[in-house]
Amino acid sequence: HYAIPHGYLYKYISYPNYLCEWLEWLGFALAAAPLPYPLNPSSPPTIAIAPPWIFFLGEVLLMAPRALKGHRWYKEKFGERYPRERRAVVPFLI
Repeated sequence: HYAIPHGYLYKYISYPNYLCEWLEWLGFALAAAPLPYPLNPSSPPTIAIAPPWIFFLGEVLLMAPRALKGHRWYKEKFGERYPRERRAVVPFLI
């Protein structure tokens, strides 16, 4: 038996757990490592990105396609009953 998730962030997105995890790791990256050079000109120019930023980017790049696929499944499974305005993982965007 499948049901449409509802409540809290589910009002806006299908995968609020992914969004919250991304915010958690973004906070960790901000606290643990300087911003990559193009975003922070005061840091020395370098091609390398600190490991926390690599991890954060990896999380987003690996989880976003899964969220989009799952969101598509919800829409196919529930059809017109699934909230039209709900996005996959970022409110009002994707």
